[in-house]
Amino acid sequence: CGSMPSSSAPPPVATLLLIAVLPSLLSAGCASLNAASASKLSPDVVGSALRFHTAPRVPPREKGVSRSLARLKQMARVQSISANVDTNMGLSWEHKMFSQNVRSRYEQFISSTKGKIASQKPIPPGEAINMLKTSRLALRGKLGEFASSGTEMGESSSSAPLSIRVLDVGTGTGEMVPYIYQAASVEGDQNPLDALHIVGIDISDAMVKLAREKYPSARFIVGDIDESTSPSSGLKGERFDVIILNSCISHLYDPSSTIKRLAMDHLQPGGRIVLSHERGRSFVDRMCSLDSMMFRHPLPTLVQLEKCIEELPLVIEIYEDEGAEKQPEDPNREMFPFYCAVLKRETED
Repeated sequence: CGSMPSSSAPPPVATLLLIAVLPSLLSAGCASLNAASASKLSPDVVGSALRFHTAPRVPPREKGVSRSLARLKQMARVQSISANVDTNMGLSWEHKMFSQNVRSRYEQFISSTKGKIASQKPIPPGEAINMLKTSRLALRGKLGEFASSGTEMGESSSSAPLSIRVLDVGTGTGEMVPYIYQAASVEGDQNPLDALHIVGIDISDAMVKLAREKYPSARFIVGDIDESTSPSSGLKGERFDVIILNSCISHLYDPSSTIKRLAMDHLQPGGRIVLSHERGRSFVDRMCSLDSMMFRHPLPTLVQLEKCIEELPLVIEIYEDEGAEKQPEDPNREMFPFYCAVLKRETED
């Protein structure tokens, strides 16, 4: 039998020709196949395939870096859009819809016969007691500071007049105004202050109109307290010694953000923010379960308040919550459970 050719022997001529011609044959065959397949594909698919095959090849590591950079750029664009929305529109769409619902509900109530009658009735005794108590707690700190500094009955030890500026948030038809005036007075109807300035703000134009008619000595503004720092707000740049949110905090979209904004933008150092409700926790809890569109939040507990102000220059000066000890079923009853929290802003010494 013949022996195998040695590895050093040159390949046959036919093999060399096949090696030389094979790439051309394969290229021509692939081109024909691609053309035949492409004729059956949509232009979008063909274009996509061509773009993929003609795209520059990126090494795996660089490709990962490029994708990461693309994701970062996309996130930056989203953040930029969000920032523009916050700057240009002020409040979120959900926040605006919630505020619009609260405004519409109050407008409808005031325009109804029941609302007109209710706005003319005197405050029920149980509510009146708690509203006066809240007003006294709200002003007690500031009046006490005047007294401890050696001032008596409007006589100041310095040339500066003794005055208190009060902001009544969610003032409605001005129910708190007479109690604030009463809390600032003393026996004999003598006012220990040189001036008491009360400003009320409410989201309902109909309610503010009634408040202006009833209490012309106070100043009332129509607006959303969460837009108080916008250029169009009537409160922009104003600061107060006392800010009262009576029967209001449950109707806020985000109470923590509102408290922070009020403390940093509208409260004087040494001033107080007062959170209260004339019918107490049990009433608000019941309304939150019955009408969550109007009563969005229950009254904050002591633990919730402590968490809310932990990064703010505020301290809890007073906290009284009688909870559900008394059930306020009768609106004309003599007593309601009392709720009031006084937050004091620390001075900048």
